[in-house]
Amino acid sequence: MRDIQTAQAESRRFEYVSLARMRSWSDLPAGTNLFDSMVAFENYPIGSESIPGAPEVEEIDGVDTTNFPLCVRAYLDTDLHVELAYDPDLFTAATVDDLASRLAMMLTAIPDAALVDDLPWMTSDEQDRLLAEWTGTSSDLPEASLPELFEAQVRRTPA
Repeated sequence: MRDIQTAQAESRRFEYVSLARMRSWSDLPAGTNLFDSMVAFENYPIGSESIPGAPEVEEIDGVDTTNFPLCVRAYLDTDLHVELAYDPDLFTAATVDDLASRLAMMLTAIPDAALVDDLPWMTSDEQDRLLAEWTGTSSDLPEASLPELFEAQVRRTPA
């Protein structure tokens, strides 16, 4: 237990670092952003059921500005809400709509997924197109093993 406690105490030295310090460790050229996207889950209490006895927040209205090209903001009331904000000089509305659809598809599948790897990123039509149409024609596998094929190629072209 002492070794575990010592290891945990030692690891705490590395649990926080300022962005300025992190930037100094990176190889990014000066003026380059460390991050190009942001995800924020806003969890401040809204409504009287959130924190008993706390003042009730009925409505929040604001305009968020950021220097990130792509931002995902999520918040929860009776439903989960997800908003994407983007730099229109870098993304088209169609691209962001596609990202939003894919994100919705993944979030909807979370309850039924055993692993993150089980979450869909493509529709079944897209997956069929990728696996059938875009992979080219199939061919039969050779009967010989890879070393045998290599030796045969060496015999054919020894140079």
